[in-house]
Formats: sequence, structure tokens, C-alpha cells
Amino acid sequence: MSKLPKNLCSLLLILGMLFISAQLVCADGTSGIRVFASDAEAIGKGGAFVGEADNASAVLYNPAGMTQLKEGGGHLSLGMAAIQPMVEHTTSAGVETQARIDNFYIPHVFYVNDFGLKDVVFGFGTTSSWGLGTSWADDSFSRYHATNSQIENIDTMFTGAYQVNEKLSLGGGVMLDYSKMNKEKQVFQGATNDGNGQLKGDDGAVGYSLGALYKLNENHQFGLTYKSEMELNYEGSLTASGLNDAGGTTYSALFGGSYYNTKFQTDVTIPQSIVLGYSFTPDKKWRFNFDIDWTDWSALESENVTFPDETNATRVATLKALTDSDRDWKSVFSYQLGGEYNWSEALALRAGYFYNPTPIPEENFDTSIPIADVHGVNLGFGYDIKPNVAVNLAWTGLIYENITADNDVGTALTADLDGTYENFTNLITLTLNWDFD
Repeated sequence: MSKLPKNLCSLLLILGMLFISAQLVCADGTSGIRVFASDAEAIGKGGAFVGEADNASAVLYNPAGMTQLKEGGGHLSLGMAAIQPMVEHTTSAGVETQARIDNFYIPHVFYVNDFGLKDVVFGFGTTSSWGLGTSWADDSFSRYHATNSQIENIDTMFTGAYQVNEKLSLGGGVMLDYSKMNKEKQVFQGATNDGNGQLKGDDGAVGYSLGALYKLNENHQFGLTYKSEMELNYEGSLTASGLNDAGGTTYSALFGGSYYNTKFQTDVTIPQSIVLGYSFTPDKKWRFNFDIDWTDWSALESENVTFPDETNATRVATLKALTDSDRDWKSVFSYQLGGEYNWSEALALRAGYFYNPTPIPEENFDTSIPIADVHGVNLGFGYDIKPNVAVNLAWTGLIYENITADNDVGTALTADLDGTYENFTNLITLTLNWDFD
């Protein structure tokens, strides 16, 4: 079998090249700002993997599952997901507008090794589990609410697991999240040229994960995971340009010219979650998985932006009117179902389905996160190139239910966001797995 890279630098070089090639871009979330795009084997089964978790991506899905990899040497998984969201808006008069179609790339790397220890296994992983990417034209109906909305996250995990006995394993770890935010829109100035506004900042946060895996017998296995919430306090700069006083506005006079810049702060909570998974293996040919996921999106109550260096009360009130928004998201249960059929010793065929209801109430629906309830259809396969090397590929079609918005979001900014939204997303995930002596 292949040898493990002789030093950590080799592994870090692989990881670094993968993330550089991905350009650290973000993705359209399939539920809120959550991204399901790591590990083609798990994705091919509809993301239902918490009760199985028997490859290196257990670092992400259920750290307790890493004890299933304690035999032999290290286990490395690395891959990439390509995401292509497509959103279309139609007014009540039948006017259609498409959001800009972008391709986003999400890398993932996981590594598990017992380092010769008995009943103890350690893991490392990095991917992006959270993100957002929507773009509307500067002259579209959305321009006064949102034109470019991006949240880019890199999540790094250090995990460990202990096999209590033949049936029970426990695991946990530390999660490190680094996030960048960029939001842009036009500023209404009457009949004159629009102004431009941008919020750009970043922050990091720390959380933890816990996991358990219980093997009832050779046919039935259960998994349970908990991930804590993480608090991001974005800090950066607000920039406004092209300001003037025509059309009844007073922006240029208020902010001292056509250009204005100041610091801003805003808090965003990455929600806690609990997932219960079940894996059923009736024979050597078949495997079926089922997960129930609860995510506490209610932690996102509002987007409140502050400006610590601005002392002019009128300026602060104007800036907050342009940037603050209500969220009032709700906690939701999601469901994942998947199966695998071993066609031969080398080839495994997979299929899955998941349902993720939107946490966004209709009264706060907007164009920065134009998502509704989504049904995910998954197809995939795994092929053993060698006894210790496997390639996995999965395709996911995200079918969002159409939603007709009828609310006051954007009204204060002269934006009319009402209408019907149609959303479909293609997702391709490729993962290579190596087992080392």
C-alpha cells in the first residue's frame, strides 16, 4: 500500500494548493446559509451519514465514527464541490429577471490517524459548511436592497475519538471558523444616478462538536452529533460613493461629499445543531441511512449594524436605515435519506433524497437569500481504483419550491421585492480517498 507523506509539510502543501485553486469562494446555502457540499460518498446518500461515518469525513459528520478507521495507518480524503445556483424573479406583470449565474467551488480535506494508539483516533479537516453567494444586476429590481451578497467561510476541525467498547464510541473536537462578508447595493437618489454602498468585513469564531456512535449489531448502527453555535462579530469598513444631493436627497451634504467611509460592526450567529442518524445494513450488498437534523436558526433575530467611529446622530440614523434588517428566522428540522448498492467489489452505486425547509419567514424574505423549502435529489458512485485508493462522485439537484413574496422588505429603500422566485441549483462533488500503511 502507499506510504503516508513523510512530513506534515507535504500534507499542508496538498491542502494549500487545493484551497488556492478554489479561490476561497462561497456557495449558495441549501438551508439558510448552510452548505452541504463535503464528501461525495456522504452527498451521494443524500447527506445521511451521521449513523455510518466510516470514512475520513467523519471528522465533519460524526467524530465518533473515526474509531472505525483505527486499523492501519492514516486515512486521507480530499476533493472539491462545484455549485451553480440559478434564481429567477417574475413580477405580477410578468417581467422576468435572472440573477447572475456564477459557479462556486468548495474544497474539502479530511485526515484521520490513530498514530499507533489503542482505542484512540485523531482527525483533522477543513471545508466550508456555511456560505452565501447571490448577485443581481445594478439596474435590476433588487438594486436598492441587494446586488452582491457574499459570505465566505473556512471551517477547520481538530477532533478526537475514543472507542469505549465494541459497541460504543465517543468523539468531539474544536471548530475554528474564519469568515469574510461582502454586501453591496445601490443607493436611491431620485431621478439622478444611483449611489453605491458596500459593507466589507471579516471575523473568526470558535466552537465545538460532540459525537457518539452505537453499533447495536452487524445490521443496525446509530449516530448522534451536536455542534455548538459560533458568534461572528464582523468588523470592517462601510464605503459609499457617487453621493449627491439631487432628487431631494441630502446624502452629499450629510456625509461631506460624494465619498464616505467609516468602520462598522455587526454580529452573526452560526447556529447550533443536533443530528440523529441511523444506518441499516441488511446484507453485504445493501446499506440504507436516515438522518434527522435540527438547526437552531432562531438565533438569527436581526442584522444590527453599528458604526463605532461615527458620532453624528443623523448620519448614524441614516446609515442604520440603509443597513439594518429584521431576520426572525425559525428553527427547523431537516431530513436526509440515502442508500448504497455494492454492484461489485470495486463499484458502489448510491442515491439519496433530502428535504430542508426554509428558516426564513415570508414577511422577511428578500433577494440577498432568495431560498424556499428545498428538495434535494442525489445520485453517485464510488469506485476502488486500487485496494487503498477510491474515487467518489456525486450529483445533487436542489429543487426549491416556488415562493411568491408579498411583504414590505425594501419598501423604505424604494425597492419592490414582491413577486415569484424560482430557484434551482446543480451541485457536483468529487472526492478521492487514500488509506496508508
